[in-house]
Amino acid sequence: MKDLDKPRESAEQRAIRMWSNYDLTKRFLEEVQKKEAIPKPAKTKPDIAEVVITERPKAEAVTKFERRFIKDFKAMLEDHKKRNVALYRLNLLTRIHRLKAEMARRLEAQPTQPQKRDLFL
Repeated sequence: MKDLDKPRESAEQRAIRMWSNYDLTKRFLEEVQKKEAIPKPAKTKPDIAEVVITERPKAEAVTKFERRFIKDFKAMLEDHKKRNVALYRLNLLTRIHRLKAEMARRLEAQPTQPQKRDLFL
């Protein structure tokens, strides 16, 4: 089962991510402190700007994001399918093992009758 589950993240990658998050947080807090020191300007009325309307892409067109999403989704479904088949197989093998063990237990518990010796054998 372990070979079907992809490794999530190595320890080195996790450490790099955590330290970069720490560094990012530290720089952000420094920027916030700098901004607090700067006096805020007086409010003025904003200039009215023109609204630019861009044309939407055609509804029939498939975007790069949609293609990538579909590809990732299909890969995820394929991984789930492999995992489910492996789990089903493991379940069946466990069940067969349990049934065989029960059959062996019942055969041992069965009272045995003494065998008569046959003179012609």
